[in-house]
Amino acid sequence: MFEKILTEWASQGFLVIANGRPGGTGSSTAAMLTASIDWAIAENSLSTSKYYGRIDTTKIAVMGQSCGGLETYEVATDPRLTTTVLWNSGLFNGGDKSALQRLRAPIAYFIGGSSDIAYENAVDDWRQLSAGLPAFMGNLDVGHNGTCSQANGGEFGRVGGHWLKWQLKGDPASKAQFVGTGCGLCATDWDVRRKDLS
Repeated sequence: MFEKILTEWASQGFLVIANGRPGGTGSSTAAMLTASIDWAIAENSLSTSKYYGRIDTTKIAVMGQSCGGLETYEVATDPRLTTTVLWNSGLFNGGDKSALQRLRAPIAYFIGGSSDIAYENAVDDWRQLSAGLPAFMGNLDVGHNGTCSQANGGEFGRVGGHWLKWQLKGDPASKAQFVGTGCGLCATDWDVRRKDLS
């Protein structure tokens, strides 16, 4: 389901690590996200690695979709992170929302509109984010699976690529998709919410 969107981001020059085998079964864990970050940093320092000196280990994003977004929250306080991204996800209502107060890196939520099963949870999380935390929420009426399986990840792939290019590469054209009164996403089918983005 995620091969197309992940390949799209990799084609833009990002090292993309997905937990588990392509087409494999089983579930992932938050520990796998941390292990992936550890692995990339180690490979960048290993002279025999094909990634030696090729990874900017000061610019790291962690992402998760649906239940994977809950795992993303678990590692979102890691000081090595540059940004946290949740796709079609939010903490369950009635759950422990204290983790939201510990977030420190800019966060983005990309949700599939009001028909997305995670919509209400994501909106509730949004309301409880700490003041001053740079945050973006984009809702596109496509449902819980988003556009991940469309060619190049569809609209989620395009917009997610812009978020990564802004947050990890400082790209001004990508930043303009999210910031300002005339932001690129503001005049589209996306329902946009922003906090402390500049």
